Amino acid sequence: MNLKKENSFKDITPSSLISTKNSDTKSSSFIEIEQINSKCLPDLLMEQVLAYPDRTAVVCDNTNLSYRSLAEKSSNLAVYLQHIGVMVDECIGLFVDPSFDLMIGAWGILFSGSAYLPLSPEYPEDRLRYMIADADLKVIFTQEKLRKKLSKIAPQNTKIITLEDAVAFTDAYRITNIYNRCVYLRPNNLAYIIYTSGSTGKPKGVMIEHHSIVNQMLWLRHAYAINQNSIILQKTPMSFDAAQWEILSPCCGSQVIMGSAGVYRDPERLIRMIIQYNVTTLQCVPTLLQALLNSDDCQECHSLKQIFSGGEALSKKLALECSQVLSHCTLVNLYGPTECTINASAYKVTAETLSTTKSTNDFNAIPIGNPVDNTEFYILDNQMIPVSTGEIGELFISGNQLARGYLHRPELTSEKFIDNPFCIHTKLYRTGDLAYWNADGSVQFAGRVDNQVKLRGYRVELDEIKLAIEAHAWVQNAAVFIRNDARTGFQNLIACIELNAREAALMDQGINSAHHLSKKNKLQVKAQLSNPGCKSQHELADKDIVELSNKRATQAQRHLAFSRKTYRFFEGGSVSKDDILKLLSCSTSTKAVSERSISSLSFHELSEILRNFGQYHSHERLLPKYAGSIWIPRG
Repeated sequence: MNLKKENSFKDITPSSLISTKNSDTKSSSFIEIEQINSKCLPDLLMEQVLAYPDRTAVVCDNTNLSYRSLAEKSSNLAVYLQHIGVMVDECIGLFVDPSFDLMIGAWGILFSGSAYLPLSPEYPEDRLRYMIADADLKVIFTQEKLRKKLSKIAPQNTKIITLEDAVAFTDAYRITNIYNRCVYLRPNNLAYIIYTSGSTGKPKGVMIEHHSIVNQMLWLRHAYAINQNSIILQKTPMSFDAAQWEILSPCCGSQVIMGSAGVYRDPERLIRMIIQYNVTTLQCVPTLLQALLNSDDCQECHSLKQIFSGGEALSKKLALECSQVLSHCTLVNLYGPTECTINASAYKVTAETLSTTKSTNDFNAIPIGNPVDNTEFYILDNQMIPVSTGEIGELFISGNQLARGYLHRPELTSEKFIDNPFCIHTKLYRTGDLAYWNADGSVQFAGRVDNQVKLRGYRVELDEIKLAIEAHAWVQNAAVFIRNDARTGFQNLIACIELNAREAALMDQGINSAHHLSKKNKLQVKAQLSNPGCKSQHELADKDIVELSNKRATQAQRHLAFSRKTYRFFEGGSVSKDDILKLLSCSTSTKAVSERSISSLSFHELSEILRNFGQYHSHERLLPKYAGSIWIPRG
């Protein structure tokens, strides 16, 4: 047997761990700091495995995985990873769909001493290639069904492995030594890396160490009872930092329900899963929360006890609606940059909160609350001096949850993680967020120092969007901003553009959605703008011109013209030639059709008919709309 690090694992026994029951009764900050500084994620998971080995840890497609099975499979994967040469602090890619493989892959990598990098198969291939190259990944864990797809994205020298490879290896060598984790693993080693957007336009890898995520998980357990009684729906895309506590919650004793790929985009399917699996805990961005509340079936989610809202501002209006529709649920507003390990602060929404909260924000936002355990907030002015209550300043964060920094970007790390002038030998993370202290000691978010904003859970840079729009041939200048919708309480991304005078007339609608595929090239658009089939003014110079009485379209005609969205799609499916002939047949029509000669039409009637085939203009469209075409039979 050629195990490169045979003795790099240690057996985990009950005596080497603080029991879960005892640790739950300890609430002093000293005990918590002691745990954080002495434990890694595998240690927390093994506490649950040893205490409740047969309890269900993960459910996927109505199939259960016990804590014992999760530990065994993860440990065996760790042995195989060690065999192929992975090292402590090395980053291993995780390219999997939501499944048991996702959970086993993440925990197996952690057991091996390495850190995992989530690579969502939903991501664009160019972004995945960039992340793989930037992180310099040598090994990527995937599923057999995704191996071919991954091989086309990853460099040829990347080693691609699956759970089947690990099983074949451990079976061949009859390795049965379970409940292991790398003996060299320490709390200051990397646990995972999350890529987030940056001001340069290129994603940057945020390095999270074990002590930081352990602090987060213990805080969730102590502050919000994420424990053996919790059933958590894992529905957040795994490449988001917020997904990590869902994935890692078995280390708190919780049961995780794996949502299928894309379930976060389907409120009705989410509700069905909550009801089917008796989910108690759900996290979502306010946009999704609103979509859930809009469903008639939302009130049937009787098992739901906790809703964590984050990723964007939570309006007081939405919080009030949630308390009315799901009155049995606790709503918690979360805040936290990726650089501060998921959640840096929390605010529990109560009836008193909703009746007394005051905000200077246009949409009356709920506060982001108070820092999590072992975390400090500083709101400072331009001279790095703390501001008074109600005074807006920039938010800085310090404490145990700060990331190590940015992968392969020491200059950016030094710029964003600065020395803490208020506590030696510690760092401050410059969030770039504006905030102020409320009178009750909570913190209120007040916007961004720069133009980087969070919109529906995504961090976006307004200048990046502006430059991307201006790169288009049609656009001369662009401006981008966020506007608060007073009706919904949500934020909308607004772009204003100045068209390029030479290119505007040749607008190409060709490469967007199917709705725009009627314009395959600029020539077609140019032809539409030039009124094909109409005589020019020069050709009509010596001709008699008759002004039609219905030159201005009626409201009914405009409604008919603009209600037709496309030439190609019709309600009820495709339309055949026989369908048209049947419709034109007098014998089958519900309303008799009679023929009339042109001579029998009044001038007004003829004008009205001909107007149907003219152009329809709108201030919302550059190109004119056509309601139909005229068919002239030939005898």
